[in-house]
Amino acid sequence: MSDAVRLWWKGRSLREQRLLIVMAALAIVVVVWLGILRPLSDARADARKRHGDTLVAVAQIEAEAARLLALPEGTRATGAPIDIVRAEADAIAITPSLVQPDGNGVRVDIPVIGGQALFTLIDRLRMRGLSIDTLAARPEAGGSLVVTMRLQPTGGIA
Repeated sequence: MSDAVRLWWKGRSLREQRLLIVMAALAIVVVVWLGILRPLSDARADARKRHGDTLVAVAQIEAEAARLLALPEGTRATGAPIDIVRAEADAIAITPSLVQPDGNGVRVDIPVIGGQALFTLIDRLRMRGLSIDTLAARPEAGGSLVVTMRLQPTGGIA
């Protein structure tokens, strides 16, 4: 086979050989550019974006951790439990479908939200002096899910 290629190459004029060499060099440059350099550049840009997003998330987590650490362990709420629930839900952009007094506690219905948001709300309420008495999830019409909590003051809150 190499003899056939060599014979074919010798059959070309000097001008044709030079054009074929330039064409092969340009083809190699295009393949390297599109097959190696461009994907590496795209991957690097994606990595930079993910890194930036991660830095923002870490900063938010550190700020929330600092806020939680700044609260004394015995921090208790000022105001009625229902006001505490509304304030904490608003603080993390959760909209309960129902917040009503229930004995000396509060009943809260929350349409389906992410687990992290739910547990963040629960932790914030605990830090403000409210603990969960009951927690349940139930289906609603249309296939949605609602989380129902009954919260009670811990310590001396009434």
